[in-house]
Amino acid sequence: MEECPISMFLERIKELPDDKKHRADVLLAIFKLLNESEKRALFSLMTSNISVRRVQGDHVRKLLLLEILSVESEYYVLNNEIRKRVLLACTKPVEERVLVKVDAPVSELLHKEKGAASSEVYSNMLYKTISCKPDANTTIRRLMLNTKIINKEGLTHKGFNFLLTGKKRQLWTLLLAHIQEDPETAENEILVLCELLVKDPKRTYAVDRSQKSKLLGLFESLGLIFFEKGLVKFSPTFSLLFDDEEGAEKFLVLESNFRLYIYSNRPLDTFIISLFSIKSREFPNMMVAMINEDSIRQALMHGITAGQIRVYLNQNSMYEINENVIEQIRLWEKRMNRIHSWESYIFSNFLNYKDFLLVESYCENNNIDHRSYREKRMLVVGIENYESVKSFIRVSIK
Repeated sequence: MEECPISMFLERIKELPDDKKHRADVLLAIFKLLNESEKRALFSLMTSNISVRRVQGDHVRKLLLLEILSVESEYYVLNNEIRKRVLLACTKPVEERVLVKVDAPVSELLHKEKGAASSEVYSNMLYKTISCKPDANTTIRRLMLNTKIINKEGLTHKGFNFLLTGKKRQLWTLLLAHIQEDPETAENEILVLCELLVKDPKRTYAVDRSQKSKLLGLFESLGLIFFEKGLVKFSPTFSLLFDDEEGAEKFLVLESNFRLYIYSNRPLDTFIISLFSIKSREFPNMMVAMINEDSIRQALMHGITAGQIRVYLNQNSMYEINENVIEQIRLWEKRMNRIHSWESYIFSNFLNYKDFLLVESYCENNNIDHRSYREKRMLVVGIENYESVKSFIRVSIK
């Protein structure tokens, strides 16, 4: 399992100079990225030091990583300067640099409508990018190429793993890729991201054009914000940066005869399923497909494994999947893995056994990769050695 992108982001915060690392918006962003147990531990440390025996190591791991917490005489100790800055950040308004609050509250109805639309923005963006559509977002495509989620041919093994993770991890993977893309702007983009993370998603903001950052454009591409009459508003998708998506809709039914019913018309869903199945029928809100050995072979050629297919089916199936179906998919993969392709030429129809042995000896003496089948008087030689063996036969066999 790859390292959590949020932990990697916190490591980037740790590398900031102290005056920037301890800014109010940075400290508040760190706080929002902590889980409930980590937040409780931090609140307890605001009032007094705590014995290491009273706190689970996982609850303070991120705080130790950021070096705002230390261990002294078997006690967790919060840095006094950090304690003061956290209290100030919680009691005073945070300085606004990129987005400036304006008096234009977001309509609840509009917020819900845009929220539904933003979810589709993200889904459609993923579909167009991993399926290499010509109108795919160029920025997202570049980030996915940089992180090897896709290559020039399409989705990779790593990319399928990316799709198996929740939206929270997906979003953070792309945000981190953006930060890492240009070392010269990385520090500024980290600070801008921290500012955006602590914004009130129910408020409306104006953009300070004097600030140079590409992060707002990326947020819009990911469906995290939307622009309306020149103002910025946050979509409900923004909350996925802090909390995993709950109650994701399940839309698959896989029968024991390997027939697959897909109750979804989302292009992303149908594209992913097409990677390991063969479509047989399509209706307005449903698609019927079959999983067979050929479709699994096609998936393996894309770098997708039986284990990944099993995880995807279990995540999205409306009912428990028959274990025999999963086992058969694994057996197809095992059979496919026993087959190795090799670009080669066949030399056969030798007039006598002596000629065959002569050519076989030539291959062995010259360390030429070959396969010999004496009972059939047949030699298989790699294409890189074809001309060499052919020339030897022309000269040595009359």
